[in-house]
Amino acid sequence: VDRLTTMTQTERVYAYHRFLPIDHNRNHTSAERSTVSINHKWRASICKWSYNVTDYFDMSREVVAISMKLFDNYFATRRCVCDKGLILLASIATLHIAIKIRESVVIRLETLCRFGRGYFTPDQITRMELVVLTHLTWLVNPPTAIAFAAH
Repeated sequence: VDRLTTMTQTERVYAYHRFLPIDHNRNHTSAERSTVSINHKWRASICKWSYNVTDYFDMSREVVAISMKLFDNYFATRRCVCDKGLILLASIATLHIAIKIRESVVIRLETLCRFGRGYFTPDQITRMELVVLTHLTWLVNPPTAIAFAAH
C-alpha cells in the first residue's frame, strides 16, 4: 500500500497540466501560426517508431511510456506549437532520456541517429535532451501504467 500511495502522489507531480504555461490563451504570433501542432497521427507514428527501436534492442516497452510522457509534457511547455523538425528531434531525445532512466543497456547516440535516418547529429540530440530536461525541471521519472499494474 505504501508503494501504491507513493506512486499516486508522484503521478500528481508529473501531471500534464503542471507543465502548461499560465498564458496559454494568449494570441500567437504569425510565426507561431505558421508552425504545426502535434496531432494523434504524429503521436502514433512517434510511438510506433519508439516501439520499433525498443523492440529491436529487446528493451522494456515501459521505456516508450516514459518517453511519450516526457514528450507530451515537454510540448505542453511549448503550447504544442512547433515545427516538424523539433517534433522529430524531441521524440529521439525523449526516447534516449527514457532509455537512460529505465534500461541498463547503453544505446550510442550514433545508433539512434541511424534509426532516425540521419536527420540529426549526436550533438543535436544531446543539446535537445538538455532543453527537454530544463523545460521539465528534471522531472523525468514518472510512474507508468505498467508500474501501477505490476504493483
